[in-house]
Amino acid sequence: DVDVNPAFDEMGLREDLLRGIYQFGFEKPSAIQHHAIKPAVQGRDLIAHCQSGTGTMAFFCISILQMLDTTSNETQALVLSPTRELAEQTLKVMLALGDFMHVQCHACIGGESIGEDTRRLDYGAQVVSGTPGCVLDLIQRRNLRMRALRMLVIDQADVMLNRGFKEQIYAIYRVLPPSTQVVLISETMPQEVLEMTRKFMNDPIKVGCAPVRPAGGAAAGQGGSSVVLRSTGSAVSATMRLSVGSSGTGVGGEVSAATGDHASYPVGSRTRLSGMDSSPS
Repeated sequence: DVDVNPAFDEMGLREDLLRGIYQFGFEKPSAIQHHAIKPAVQGRDLIAHCQSGTGTMAFFCISILQMLDTTSNETQALVLSPTRELAEQTLKVMLALGDFMHVQCHACIGGESIGEDTRRLDYGAQVVSGTPGCVLDLIQRRNLRMRALRMLVIDQADVMLNRGFKEQIYAIYRVLPPSTQVVLISETMPQEVLEMTRKFMNDPIKVGCAPVRPAGGAAAGQGGSSVVLRSTGSAVSATMRLSVGSSGTGVGGEVSAATGDHASYPVGSRTRLSGMDSSPS
């Protein structure tokens, strides 16, 4: 079963991270954060089937910051985004939440000199946020090393696939350490996204949420209602009908968002794709 927590300070988060969360203006977790942070920091692969405005960026930033080894400057987390603007926003949120941790982050977004990226990565970037093409280029140049990577976040997976980033994402995945945790966020679940979850993920937990208008005074992106699903090996199509309402974006009626009742989700089997080589050293 998936444990959920009603408040940030009851999630077992590090004190310096909690200070950053409250300084950022968050008072209590959104639905996605409420249900997903703990399994993510425990190392579970996780699918967030959510629209924007539900707190997904803060969710994966908090999860990454909690698991970081701050004594090492090697790259431990990689966030892939479909646009430069989103990658830069991820960087800003990560730095703000990790302010008291003195986290080292870098955005690989293209349009900058390769020399500057090289210098920054050589200095050390515990978290890298970037677009697939730029990230892959830096990996192939051996400027960005994946040997210590612990978590891969694929943000807006459906958008990235629509923009033609499939080959780059698969190429990046091939060079990750086999134990890398995968977190995938997607507003819709087309067949290509489902295929990616089957190939990249191992027994993933799924959290589905629909945005609601935040209450007065709530931080931006802190609204939402959600339902948690855990994997037990059931069929994909049946599970999707439970998590998607009649509009195709909400939470369906058979699973209670209020109680957090569990339904099943198909087991993925993470294996390296054919032709995979070990991570560049």
